[in-house]
Amino acid sequence: MAENKDVVMRYYNEVWAKGDPGPLGELLADDYVDHNPLPGMPADKAGAAQIVSAITGDISDINMDIRQVIGEGDFVAAHWKMDWTQKGNFMGMVPADGKRLSIEGQDFYRLANGRIAEIWHVEDVMSVMGQLGMVPPAG
Repeated sequence: MAENKDVVMRYYNEVWAKGDPGPLGELLADDYVDHNPLPGMPADKAGAAQIVSAITGDISDINMDIRQVIGEGDFVAAHWKMDWTQKGNFMGMVPADGKRLSIEGQDFYRLANGRIAEIWHVEDVMSVMGQLGMVPPAG
């Protein structure tokens, strides 16, 4: 179980914290499935690399705060917060203004043979949209 949690931590620290899809080849199973891909993106291993590139391509100063990681058998759950500086258009929709943005999320993984085989995830996208002025801020 500790090994599965280590794989998930590598996923955050080597992929998301660095904006580098390269380690996905080693971290994801060949038959990997993302049960909640971005609209228009494939739900497979190639799609995972596209998603990382699309999200992190125009940001810098990424900080990943992994708040909780819980594992049981082949399953790992995590709660995280990611902060970054917006350097380019956000997902091609909103022009960059150099703002510091943040998002929180929860991920649930199934691992097989030491690799991530499936992911289910939920992110607070509305909070980012509010930070960008796309929707009224909460409160």
